Amino acid sequence: SKVGLPIYFEKGYKLSNLAFLPPLNFSLKEYLVLKLALSTSILSKNEIFQKTAKQIIAKIEAGLNPELKSRITEDKQPYRIQLKETGDFDKEILWFKPLELAILNQRKIQLTYLTLQKGETARQIDPYGLVFKRHAWYLVGFDQLRKDYRIFRLSRIKKLSILDENFIKDKTFSLEKYFEDSWELYQGETLNFKIKFWGE
Repeated sequence: SKVGLPIYFEKGYKLSNLAFLPPLNFSLKEYLVLKLALSTSILSKNEIFQKTAKQIIAKIEAGLNPELKSRITEDKQPYRIQLKETGDFDKEILWFKPLELAILNQRKIQLTYLTLQKGETARQIDPYGLVFKRHAWYLVGFDQLRKDYRIFRLSRIKKLSILDENFIKDKTFSLEKYFEDSWELYQGETLNFKIKFWGE
């Protein structure tokens, strides 16, 4: 009763039939698109997501209506998303779990990060999110050194420690807005221009 499930007493306590969800009435297209999203290469190859994605698919398939169940055994998966990955997979996975914990618990982190221009640098970051962009995983966070939001490639992180200090998340910040006018990872001033084509 604490979780809101309807129970009744008849020779002992029993769960009402209303406590169980009816079969999921997905169409074949809806099921295939959902499975496609959960089976993309960045989820199926990433051991952090792999097991969870498979569990979700299994739960969905267990709750499908019988007619659709019979169809999906006959139909092969017609779609596939295979994204190119160039990041160092072992390094990315090494930092993924601690970063996920820091983001969810709003904890500051200390990074030793390898930049292309200055080599190794020490950074204190307020971590906001993990994104897969331009073939690799990246951390987006507020850099206390630069006093601005920055992108950090996971495979370039040399050391990482979660600090005891929490940070207050800026509620106006969103990853969608941050990358809104980006060309993949690249950001800058938005310009309007014309391109003239001629010949072939």
